[in-house]
Amino acid sequence: MDLVRGDVEEIHTDRATDALYYFILDAINLKITKKALILPKIIFFIFFLFFPVNAQEFELSTSSSPFLVICAVIIFVILVLFIIYRNYYSERELRRREEEIMRSEEKYRELFENSLDTILITNLKGEFIEVNKAFERVMGYSKEEVIGRSYRDFIPEEYTEFIFKSFNRAFKAGKSIYGLELEFFTKNRERRYAEGNISLIKQGGKVVAFQGNFRDVTERKRMEEKLKDSEEMFRKLAEKSLVGIYLIQDGVFRYVNPKMAELWGYGVEELIGRSPLEF
Repeated sequence: MDLVRGDVEEIHTDRATDALYYFILDAINLKITKKALILPKIIFFIFFLFFPVNAQEFELSTSSSPFLVICAVIIFVILVLFIIYRNYYSERELRRREEEIMRSEEKYRELFENSLDTILITNLKGEFIEVNKAFERVMGYSKEEVIGRSYRDFIPEEYTEFIFKSFNRAFKAGKSIYGLELEFFTKNRERRYAEGNISLIKQGGKVVAFQGNFRDVTERKRMEEKLKDSEEMFRKLAEKSLVGIYLIQDGVFRYVNPKMAELWGYGVEELIGRSPLEF
């Protein structure tokens, strides 16, 4: 009876070790990260130290004792628990990163849409792929009306080459271009002024799009032109005036009209930059 019982126990031991061996193979074949495989590989190596494997038949040695089987079961349980923990941790970390990306995208979207500056994004061909609300407000176009269209459709012809070279310069230099000034057309064909910069949008270190941040400076430009016109008109009147006119700043002559120079007996160039106290 003891011999029979011993044979039965030996058969059960072989089946248990065989099953355990294939379970571990399945566990090792799971798609987990390289770092996560370090400990399972160590455990798997220790397991094979206890259970020599026949290289031809891939079967466990029948010389294994029940004690070693119990040890192997414990190791297997630890291995499974470790894999479960690693998978759970990896999934939780992935969810956390996805949530951070979503929050970051939402924050960027809010800044993008609520910016007072006109923001536009084009592909490498110069075709619009995104614009913000300020762009729609300034240009008079809806987003749907401009997506897919080229920047060339919205600027005077004399600026097309300038903008192309600016985009190309930013692309080749790999950095933003600042201080651009240009004119553009609104939907009702009004010609207005803008200034801003062009920056690069990269993915994996590769430039995939351009972002333009511009501000409508039409009113400032018009004021500057009016001031320039006023200065030119004042200069013409002063030049032809029969009365001596001069402007002193920081103690020296900054402007002297011909009549004033004549009265002093000097040429205009001889007076500019000199102090009245010298005469």
